[in-house]
Amino acid sequence: MKDRTVHVLLIEDDKGCAEAIRRAFQRHAVPVSLTVAATLHQARTCLADSSPELVIAELSLPDGKGSDILSGGDQAARFPLVLLAERDSERAAVKAIGAGARDYVIKSEASLGDLPRIALRAVGDWEHVTHRERAETLLRESERRFRAIFDQTFQFIGLMSVDGILIEANRAALGFAGIKESDVLGKPFWETPWWAHSTEMQDRLREAIRRAAAGHLVRFEATHLAADGTLNYVDFSLKPVKDEAGNVTLLIPEGREITERKQFEEALQKEQQLLKQLLDLRERERKLVSHEIHDGLAQQLTGAIMQFQAFRQLQDHDTDKARSVFDEALEMLQSGLSQARRLISGLRPPVLDELGVVSAIEYLIAEQQKRGRQGIKFRHDVSFDHLAPPLEDAVFRIVQEALNNACRHSRSEKIRVELAERDGHVCIEVRDWGVGFKPDEIKEGRFGVKGIRERARLMGGQFDVETEPDKGTRIRVELPLVETAPPQP
Repeated sequence: MKDRTVHVLLIEDDKGCAEAIRRAFQRHAVPVSLTVAATLHQARTCLADSSPELVIAELSLPDGKGSDILSGGDQAARFPLVLLAERDSERAAVKAIGAGARDYVIKSEASLGDLPRIALRAVGDWEHVTHRERAETLLRESERRFRAIFDQTFQFIGLMSVDGILIEANRAALGFAGIKESDVLGKPFWETPWWAHSTEMQDRLREAIRRAAAGHLVRFEATHLAADGTLNYVDFSLKPVKDEAGNVTLLIPEGREITERKQFEEALQKEQQLLKQLLDLRERERKLVSHEIHDGLAQQLTGAIMQFQAFRQLQDHDTDKARSVFDEALEMLQSGLSQARRLISGLRPPVLDELGVVSAIEYLIAEQQKRGRQGIKFRHDVSFDHLAPPLEDAVFRIVQEALNNACRHSRSEKIRVELAERDGHVCIEVRDWGVGFKPDEIKEGRFGVKGIRERARLMGGQFDVETEPDKGTRIRVELPLVETAPPQP
């Protein structure tokens, strides 16, 4: 719905209310084409010219009730209706819902502001209903065409005796497995090619046949081998067919191929897991920033406040001491300002948006060099300046974390950072020649290497670390190169 304009007919004789509704739709993200009619007569004229996707009508109009718009010919089948009612007319609005309106709104400033959401929800519900009704109509037509086979059908359907001997199978079921009727008819169902790949499935089918023969509907997810040898998921059921006396005389095996749905569910589950990991990573970063503020910036500001308080007490009787205290407070404020700027740059430095990834990494190295780390070398061989923002951020964070770890823990006099572009990937390497470590002995609460690994995985990339005690550490990351982004203005 966000990719198209929604055509709405508003029937409202109050110009002020109509204008408020127009402004509410203008503020909404979904584009709406709003046509306003003051009476039912005008509205029916509009409907004769074009069919809107939604009608919003005042319940009480000069020439009738807004709900009367549904009684004009076949209009009720063409659009959903949302009614606007005064609070004392709510009962009539509820009654109109029973007559075919989709929803109603009690008029107030707040509800009119929320009307676009309510209206677009009604459009979505209406489209869902009409789509479902069309699908049901097609299904009924299809069932009539195929009633000579069976009255009830899924994608695959057959007929078998109560002891599990297959009597019939439709073309879809046979074509799925690439077999002929002569391959399966007259044989126990569990011995057919659909089930032969798994003894567990065969045992489950035999138990399902026993239960269905006793009069129970049985349904479970099964796996079937397709003609190309791939394993597919099937929503399988066994339905008992009873005679007039209630005795089970036949069984109807049915199946609907649901492999795509299963794949979607599995992909969705993986995405949810990755999202949780990303949220966990963000939360850890937030806590680290919180600690930085508490242990650094907040302490500096607290110290400065205390110094200024001391300055106030000393300025009248000990000017030299007061001046010294004042200077110390200024130094604390300057230090706090520097820490604040460092924290802001640590979150996402302006140079990353202004000049790109290479310059941002050069900025990281320059910051380390200010702290005395002169042995850091940076090599880069890339054709891009900017990348898509998520990838830019990932590259920057990975280099930042790996470089910080090397500077803090490696005790190496030299560190090398490399950034390259190879075979559609961004390749990152951070190498030191220091003390190294054992990856399986990383203490709980240390998120450096783990954070880099998770970032790489979330971006669909690869992570590798080579390290041994006293032999240095090499961290390699490869991330898929996605579309580059233009420099930020």
